[in-house]
Amino acid sequence: GRLTYLQVRIGGSLSERVGVAKGVRQGCTLSPLLFNIYSEQVFKEALEDSDMGIPVNGVHISNLRYADDTVLLARSELELQALLDRVSTAGKEYGLSMNVAKTKSMVISKTGRVAVQLSVDNQQIGQVARFKYLGQWVSETWSLEGEIRGRIEIARGAFNNMRTIVCSREISFPLRWRIVKCYIWSILLYGMESWTLRAADVNRLEAFEMWLFRRMLRIPWTARMRNDYILEHNSMSRELLTAIKRRKVGYLGHVMRGTKYGLLHTIMMGKISGKRGVGRRRASWLSNIRNWTGIDRAADLFHLAQNREKFAEVIANLR
Repeated sequence: GRLTYLQVRIGGSLSERVGVAKGVRQGCTLSPLLFNIYSEQVFKEALEDSDMGIPVNGVHISNLRYADDTVLLARSELELQALLDRVSTAGKEYGLSMNVAKTKSMVISKTGRVAVQLSVDNQQIGQVARFKYLGQWVSETWSLEGEIRGRIEIARGAFNNMRTIVCSREISFPLRWRIVKCYIWSILLYGMESWTLRAADVNRLEAFEMWLFRRMLRIPWTARMRNDYILEHNSMSRELLTAIKRRKVGYLGHVMRGTKYGLLHTIMMGKISGKRGVGRRRASWLSNIRNWTGIDRAADLFHLAQNREKFAEVIANLR
Protein backbone atom coordinates (compact mmCIF):
# COMPACT_ATOMS: atom_id res chain seq x y z
CA GLY A 1 0.00 0.00 0.00
CA ARG A 2 0.94 3.66 -0.22
CA LEU A 3 3.21 4.99 2.50
CA THR A 4 2.83 8.28 4.32
CA TYR A 5 6.17 10.05 4.60
CA LEU A 6 7.16 12.43 7.35
CA GLN A 7 10.16 14.60 8.14
CA VAL A 8 11.11 16.36 11.35
CA ARG A 9 12.40 19.92 11.22
CA ILE A 10 15.16 20.60 13.76
CA GLY A 11 16.46 24.14 13.66
CA GLY A 12 16.82 24.97 9.98
CA SER A 13 17.29 21.45 8.63
CA LEU A 14 15.02 18.49 7.89
CA SER A 15 15.59 14.89 8.85
CA GLU A 16 15.49 12.09 6.30
CA ARG A 17 12.06 11.01 5.11
CA VAL A 18 10.50 8.20 7.14
CA GLY A 19 7.78 6.03 5.68
CA VAL A 20 4.79 5.32 7.94
CA ALA A 21 2.85 2.29 6.76
CA LYS A 22 -0.01 2.62 9.23
CA GLY A 23 -0.85 6.18 8.31
CA VAL A 24 -0.21 9.03 10.69
CA ARG A 25 -3.80 10.23 10.61
CA GLN A 26 -5.48 6.96 11.47
CA GLY A 27 -3.11 4.35 12.83
CA CYS A 28 -0.02 5.89 14.35
CA THR A 29 0.18 6.12 18.13
CA LEU A 30 1.49 9.67 17.72
CA SER A 31 -1.67 10.79 15.92
CA PRO A 32 -3.60 12.05 18.99
CA LEU A 33 -0.54 13.87 20.33
CA LEU A 34 0.29 15.47 16.98
CA PHE A 35 -3.29 16.58 16.44
CA ASN A 36 -3.55 17.98 19.97
CA ILE A 37 -0.39 20.03 19.38
CA TYR A 38 -1.88 21.37 16.16
CA SER A 39 -5.25 22.06 17.74
CA GLU A 40 -3.73 23.79 20.76
CA GLN A 41 -1.71 26.12 18.55
CA VAL A 42 -4.70 26.90 16.33
CA PHE A 43 -6.84 27.94 19.29
CA LYS A 44 -3.98 29.80 20.94
CA GLU A 45 -3.67 32.00 17.88
CA ALA A 46 -7.42 32.24 17.26
CA LEU A 47 -8.23 33.37 20.81
CA GLU A 48 -5.26 35.68 21.36
CA ASP A 49 -6.37 38.93 23.07
CA SER A 50 -9.96 37.65 23.14
CA ASP A 51 -12.57 37.52 25.89
CA MET A 52 -15.03 35.43 23.89
CA GLY A 53 -16.88 32.58 25.54
CA ILE A 54 -19.03 31.94 28.60
CA PRO A 55 -17.64 33.69 31.71
CA VAL A 56 -17.39 31.38 34.73
CA ASN A 57 -15.62 32.73 37.80
CA GLY A 58 -13.66 35.19 35.68
CA VAL A 59 -12.59 32.53 33.17
CA HIS A 60 -13.97 32.68 29.63
CA ILE A 61 -14.75 29.19 28.33
CA SER A 62 -14.95 29.42 24.54
CA ASN A 63 -14.36 25.84 23.44
CA LEU A 64 -14.47 22.20 24.48
CA ARG A 65 -12.23 19.83 22.52
CA TYR A 66 -11.96 16.08 22.33
CA ALA A 67 -9.59 15.29 19.45
CA ASP A 68 -11.28 16.83 16.40
CA ASP A 69 -14.75 16.94 18.00
CA THR A 70 -14.85 20.59 18.97
CA VAL A 71 -17.59 22.73 20.52
CA LEU A 72 -17.40 26.53 20.29
CA LEU A 73 -19.24 28.47 23.00
CA ALA A 74 -20.35 32.10 22.87
CA ARG A 75 -22.83 34.47 24.47
CA SER A 76 -24.40 35.78 21.26
CA GLU A 77 -24.78 35.11 17.56
CA LEU A 78 -22.31 37.85 16.64
CA GLU A 79 -19.71 36.57 19.08
CA LEU A 80 -20.06 33.00 17.84
CA GLN A 81 -19.67 34.12 14.22
CA ALA A 82 -16.53 36.06 15.15
CA LEU A 83 -15.21 32.99 16.97
CA LEU A 84 -15.93 30.78 13.96
CA ASP A 85 -14.10 33.20 11.68
CA ARG A 86 -11.06 33.32 13.95
CA VAL A 87 -10.81 29.54 14.32
CA SER A 88 -11.37 28.97 10.60
CA THR A 89 -8.66 31.49 9.65
CA ALA A 90 -6.15 30.15 12.17
CA GLY A 91 -6.86 26.56 11.11
CA LYS A 92 -6.14 27.28 7.46
CA GLU A 93 -2.66 28.47 8.42
CA TYR A 94 -1.97 24.91 9.56
CA GLY A 95 -3.79 23.09 6.79
CA LEU A 96 -6.91 22.40 8.84
CA SER A 97 -10.41 23.22 7.66
CA MET A 98 -13.90 22.83 9.08
CA ASN A 99 -16.26 20.24 7.67
CA VAL A 100 -19.30 22.48 7.19
CA ALA A 101 -21.57 19.52 6.43
CA LYS A 102 -20.88 18.07 9.89
CA THR A 103 -20.88 21.41 11.70
CA LYS A 104 -24.15 22.44 13.35
CA SER A 105 -25.31 25.31 15.54
CA MET A 106 -27.56 25.21 18.59
CA VAL A 107 -28.94 27.94 20.83
CA ILE A 108 -29.72 27.16 24.46
CA SER A 109 -32.19 29.78 25.66
CA LYS A 110 -34.72 30.22 28.46
CA THR A 111 -37.15 31.97 26.11
CA GLY A 112 -37.72 29.27 23.50
CA ARG A 113 -36.00 28.61 20.22
CA VAL A 114 -33.90 31.44 18.77
CA ALA A 115 -32.98 31.29 15.07
CA VAL A 116 -29.41 32.21 14.10
CA GLN A 117 -27.56 32.60 10.80
CA LEU A 118 -23.97 31.37 10.98
CA SER A 119 -21.55 30.56 8.19
CA VAL A 120 -18.01 29.38 7.42
CA ASP A 121 -16.42 30.50 4.14
CA ASN A 122 -19.84 31.75 2.95
CA GLN A 123 -21.35 28.31 3.55
CA GLN A 124 -24.41 28.27 5.80
CA ILE A 125 -24.27 26.22 9.01
CA GLY A 126 -27.46 24.35 9.79
CA GLN A 127 -29.23 24.91 13.10
CA VAL A 128 -30.51 21.89 15.04
CA ALA A 129 -32.64 21.28 18.12
CA ARG A 130 -30.37 18.48 19.31
CA PHE A 131 -26.96 17.10 18.45
CA LYS A 132 -25.07 13.92 19.33
CA TYR A 133 -21.70 14.80 20.87
CA LEU A 134 -19.32 12.07 22.03
CA GLY A 135 -22.15 9.55 21.87
CA GLN A 136 -24.69 11.57 23.87
CA TRP A 137 -27.64 13.64 22.69
CA VAL A 138 -27.49 17.28 23.76
CA SER A 139 -30.68 19.30 23.25
CA GLU A 140 -31.42 23.01 23.08
CA THR A 141 -33.83 22.64 26.03
CA TRP A 142 -31.02 21.05 28.07
CA SER A 143 -33.33 18.12 28.78
CA LEU A 144 -31.96 14.59 29.06
CA GLU A 145 -35.30 12.91 28.42
CA GLY A 146 -34.44 12.06 24.81
CA GLU A 147 -30.97 10.78 25.76
CA ILE A 148 -32.29 8.52 28.53
CA ARG A 149 -35.15 7.22 26.40
CA GLY A 150 -32.67 6.47 23.62
CA ARG A 151 -30.26 4.62 25.91
CA ILE A 152 -33.12 2.52 27.29
CA GLU A 153 -34.21 1.50 23.80
CA ILE A 154 -30.65 0.63 22.76
CA ALA A 155 -30.25 -1.45 25.93
CA ARG A 156 -33.63 -3.10 25.30
CA GLY A 157 -32.51 -4.07 21.80
CA ALA A 158 -29.26 -5.52 23.15
CA PHE A 159 -31.22 -7.52 25.74
CA ASN A 160 -33.51 -8.95 23.07
CA ASN A 161 -30.47 -9.97 21.01
CA MET A 162 -29.19 -11.93 24.03
CA ARG A 163 -32.60 -13.29 24.93
CA THR A 164 -31.66 -16.95 24.43
CA ILE A 165 -29.02 -16.60 27.14
CA VAL A 166 -30.47 -14.11 29.63
CA CYS A 167 -33.92 -15.75 29.59
CA SER A 168 -32.69 -19.34 29.62
CA ARG A 169 -33.95 -21.52 32.48
CA GLU A 170 -30.90 -23.74 32.10
CA ILE A 171 -28.71 -20.94 33.52
CA SER A 172 -29.16 -19.81 37.11
CA PHE A 173 -30.80 -16.44 37.62
CA PRO A 174 -27.85 -14.96 39.58
CA LEU A 175 -25.50 -15.75 36.69
CA ARG A 176 -27.92 -14.36 34.10
CA TRP A 177 -28.34 -11.19 36.18
CA ARG A 178 -24.56 -10.77 36.31
CA ILE A 179 -24.48 -11.06 32.51
CA VAL A 180 -27.19 -8.39 32.23
CA LYS A 181 -25.32 -6.05 34.58
CA CYS A 182 -22.11 -6.59 32.62
CA TYR A 183 -23.45 -6.12 29.08
CA ILE A 184 -26.87 -4.45 29.21
CA TRP A 185 -26.12 -2.00 32.01
CA SER A 186 -22.91 -0.95 30.27
CA ILE A 187 -24.97 0.08 27.24
CA LEU A 188 -27.72 1.70 29.30
CA LEU A 189 -25.42 3.72 31.55
CA TYR A 190 -23.00 5.05 28.94
CA GLY A 191 -22.11 8.60 29.96
CA MET A 192 -24.47 8.54 32.95
CA GLU A 193 -21.94 10.46 35.08
CA SER A 194 -23.08 13.57 33.21
CA TRP A 195 -26.81 12.99 33.72
CA THR A 196 -29.03 15.30 35.75
CA LEU A 197 -31.92 13.10 36.83
CA ARG A 198 -35.48 14.25 37.43
CA ALA A 199 -38.20 12.19 39.13
CA ALA A 200 -39.60 11.20 35.72
CA ASP A 201 -36.18 9.97 34.59
CA VAL A 202 -35.78 7.88 37.75
CA ASN A 203 -39.22 6.32 37.23
CA ARG A 204 -38.36 5.51 33.62
CA LEU A 205 -35.08 3.83 34.58
CA GLU A 206 -36.66 1.82 37.39
CA ALA A 207 -39.47 0.74 35.07
CA PHE A 208 -36.87 -0.57 32.63
CA GLU A 209 -35.14 -2.47 35.44
CA MET A 210 -38.44 -4.19 36.28
CA TRP A 211 -38.96 -4.90 32.57
CA LEU A 212 -35.64 -6.77 32.64
CA PHE A 213 -36.66 -8.74 35.73
CA ARG A 214 -40.03 -9.71 34.25
CA ARG A 215 -38.52 -10.87 30.95
CA MET A 216 -35.79 -12.87 32.69
CA LEU A 217 -38.36 -14.54 34.95
CA ARG A 218 -40.69 -15.07 31.97
CA ILE A 219 -43.60 -13.33 33.62
CA PRO A 220 -46.19 -12.58 30.88
CA TRP A 221 -47.43 -9.03 30.50
CA THR A 222 -50.96 -10.31 31.18
CA ALA A 223 -49.99 -11.50 34.68
CA ARG A 224 -51.28 -9.08 37.28
CA MET A 225 -48.29 -9.05 39.59
CA ARG A 226 -47.14 -5.98 41.44
CA ASN A 227 -43.48 -5.10 41.24
CA ASP A 228 -43.08 -5.33 45.02
CA TYR A 229 -44.49 -8.87 44.99
CA ILE A 230 -42.11 -9.96 42.21
CA LEU A 231 -39.10 -8.59 44.06
CA GLU A 232 -40.08 -10.07 47.42
CA HIS A 233 -41.16 -13.45 46.01
CA ASN A 234 -37.83 -13.87 44.20
CA SER A 235 -35.65 -12.37 46.96
CA MET A 236 -34.52 -9.55 44.67
CA SER A 237 -34.10 -5.81 45.08
CA ARG A 238 -33.75 -2.82 42.81
CA GLU A 239 -30.09 -2.09 42.13
CA LEU A 240 -29.99 0.20 39.10
CA LEU A 241 -30.61 3.56 40.78
CA THR A 242 -28.13 2.74 43.55
CA ALA A 243 -25.49 1.94 40.93
CA ILE A 244 -26.18 5.26 39.18
CA LYS A 245 -25.89 7.20 42.44
CA ARG A 246 -22.62 5.54 43.39
CA ARG A 247 -21.04 6.02 39.99
CA LYS A 248 -22.05 9.66 39.73
CA VAL A 249 -21.00 10.56 43.29
CA GLY A 250 -17.79 8.58 42.77
CA TYR A 251 -17.10 10.62 39.64
CA LEU A 252 -17.38 13.83 41.66
CA GLY A 253 -14.76 12.52 44.07
CA HIS A 254 -12.50 11.51 41.19
CA VAL A 255 -12.73 14.99 39.68
CA MET A 256 -12.24 16.87 42.94
CA ARG A 257 -9.11 14.86 43.80
CA GLY A 258 -7.62 15.06 40.31
CA THR A 259 -5.02 17.64 39.41
CA LYS A 260 -5.81 17.63 35.68
CA TYR A 261 -9.46 18.66 35.96
CA GLY A 262 -9.00 22.41 36.32
CA LEU A 263 -11.76 23.21 33.82
CA LEU A 264 -14.24 20.95 35.62
CA HIS A 265 -13.29 22.50 38.96
CA THR A 266 -14.00 25.95 37.53
CA ILE A 267 -17.39 24.90 36.15
CA MET A 268 -18.50 23.04 39.29
CA MET A 269 -17.32 25.60 41.83
CA GLY A 270 -17.64 28.80 39.82
CA LYS A 271 -20.53 31.16 39.27
CA ILE A 272 -22.00 32.01 35.87
CA SER A 273 -22.95 35.62 35.24
CA GLY A 274 -26.62 36.45 34.77
CA LYS A 275 -29.87 36.16 36.71
CA ARG A 276 -31.92 33.12 37.54
CA GLY A 277 -35.29 33.02 35.83
CA VAL A 278 -38.64 33.30 37.58
CA GLY A 279 -40.22 30.09 38.83
CA ARG A 280 -39.09 26.82 40.29
CA ARG A 281 -35.38 26.19 40.03
CA ARG A 282 -34.46 23.35 37.68
CA ALA A 283 -32.60 20.35 39.02
CA SER A 284 -28.87 20.66 38.53
CA TRP A 285 -26.10 18.09 38.22
CA LEU A 286 -24.86 18.98 41.68
CA SER A 287 -28.32 19.09 43.30
CA ASN A 288 -28.72 15.38 42.50
CA ILE A 289 -25.59 14.62 44.51
CA ARG A 290 -26.54 16.94 47.38
CA ASN A 291 -29.93 15.25 47.68
CA TRP A 292 -28.50 11.73 47.53
CA THR A 293 -25.73 12.35 50.07
CA GLY A 294 -27.72 14.64 52.37
CA ILE A 295 -24.92 17.23 52.25
CA ASP A 296 -26.66 20.54 51.52
CA ARG A 297 -23.72 22.92 51.20
CA ALA A 298 -21.69 22.53 48.02
CA ALA A 299 -18.55 23.75 49.80
CA ASP A 300 -18.87 20.95 52.38
CA LEU A 301 -19.42 18.42 49.60
CA PHE A 302 -16.34 19.54 47.67
CA HIS A 303 -14.22 19.48 50.82
CA LEU A 304 -15.36 15.96 51.76
CA ALA A 305 -14.85 14.68 48.21
CA GLN A 306 -11.13 15.42 48.51
CA ASN A 307 -10.83 12.85 51.31
CA ARG A 308 -10.85 9.49 49.52
CA GLU A 309 -11.55 7.30 52.58
CA LYS A 310 -14.36 9.40 54.05
CA PHE A 311 -15.99 9.94 50.67
CA ALA A 312 -15.85 6.18 50.02
CA GLU A 313 -17.95 5.72 53.17
CA VAL A 314 -20.51 8.19 51.84
CA ILE A 315 -20.69 6.31 48.54
CA ALA A 316 -21.01 2.92 50.27
CA ASN A 317 -24.00 4.19 52.29
CA LEU A 318 -25.95 5.37 49.24
CA ARG A 319 -29.18 3.47 48.65
